Amino acid sequence: MMGLALTFMLLYAGFGLIGLAVAWTVQGFLARYAAKRILYNKCPDVFMIRSQPDLQLAKSIILPSLKWAVMGFGAILILQTDNVIIAAILGPAAIPNYEAAAKIAISTMTAALLLVTATSPQISKAYAEKDSTLVTSLLSQSVRLSVSAVVFLVAFVSVFGDSIIALWLGNGRFVGFPVLWTLLLMVLLEAHHVAMATATVATGHVVFAKPAMIAGLLNLAISILLASQLGLWGVALGTLIAQILTNNWYAPYIALKHFGIPFGSHFKSVLTPTFILLLVLLGANFEMKQLLTDLGNLSMLTIAFVISILLAASVSYLLVLTRGERQSLNKLVTSQIGQTVK
Repeated sequence: MMGLALTFMLLYAGFGLIGLAVAWTVQGFLARYAAKRILYNKCPDVFMIRSQPDLQLAKSIILPSLKWAVMGFGAILILQTDNVIIAAILGPAAIPNYEAAAKIAISTMTAALLLVTATSPQISKAYAEKDSTLVTSLLSQSVRLSVSAVVFLVAFVSVFGDSIIALWLGNGRFVGFPVLWTLLLMVLLEAHHVAMATATVATGHVVFAKPAMIAGLLNLAISILLASQLGLWGVALGTLIAQILTNNWYAPYIALKHFGIPFGSHFKSVLTPTFILLLVLLGANFEMKQLLTDLGNLSMLTIAFVISILLAASVSYLLVLTRGERQSLNKLVTSQIGQTVK
């Protein structure tokens, strides 16, 4: 928040891109300082440890680390090259409107995948302890909750995306629903396979470097080809097609095989309830937009978002959560109510 505030201050003061870079750098130092203070307060003994380099350990992690780096480079080719292609083929003036829609789409996935990141160390620990039941349970829970969170955000943005961008950037900045819907579909499929891949990598099974690079190169080739024919929609479509041909099916296939989970079980416990949730939310959001269209963008988005949250929570409680998770949630809510009353 301090970095964001500093960014606004320096930009409004007229420092331009240099001010933006300074704010970003200061934000990095602030994050590092805060992390060090928290680590020191929680684990003061860490700073007292004295140890010697372990070359054998270093050698053992070189190959997995290189594979991880290749995966990261592939992700850059997939998710960070659209603007370069747009500038080269369609001109720099076409970038801002596309970037606004892309930022919203990618942000929905980033927020939802925080759940996956939080679960990953627990999966790693359970796998090291050979607790296969806990590993499977954590994987299923992580994927269901993260994909459901993406479904909620995607369903809302896919209907109200034009109003969100109009409120954010003003009229005339919306890139169009075909581009937005393509980006959101890409994000939805991305969230599913990233959740599966992250859990797999957490067990030390790093096998996604090659498909990541293939997807990145395919994205460049297809996007360049389609951009000249379909414009901005072609750029978004290129990324979607590249992912469908590679990571979207390969990562879940490897994960299910690695953890010994039948596809039928995954389809029943994860894919079916989240697909129903998507259909319900899309229908409800579309109806709300028709009913609230006479209101201003801010009022319409606020009311629709609150109703969408309540509806998503209700449907998720009935369809997405398992019986055990519902019982645990009921106990937690009952306990919190009791403490509040007391």
